[in-house]
Amino acid sequence: MRQEVERHEGLTRASNSHLGVANTVFTTHRIDSTLEALYLYQSDSQRLRRRGHDLYVRHVRGPNRNAQRAFDNTDRPAILAKFPCQFDFNKMDN
Repeated sequence: MRQEVERHEGLTRASNSHLGVANTVFTTHRIDSTLEALYLYQSDSQRLRRRGHDLYVRHVRGPNRNAQRAFDNTDRPAILAKFPCQFDFNKMDN
């Protein structure tokens, strides 16, 4: 299970991990180009920081969040299916 969790969370830098999904979304949406364009046209550092932060928050709460949720919805069941027992996540179990 450890190997699957490490892959899933991105420790192995696999493309089918949270890190891989984030990198794909980042590359697809060209966040770096947008940030560079802000720097070129905005000389005021306070304004640049604020707009850069807003862009980051929109990215994290938008396309990245959606991609990460979709990844979890397919990958978690695939990992759990590899084990002969079923996890019930019951807090009362000892």
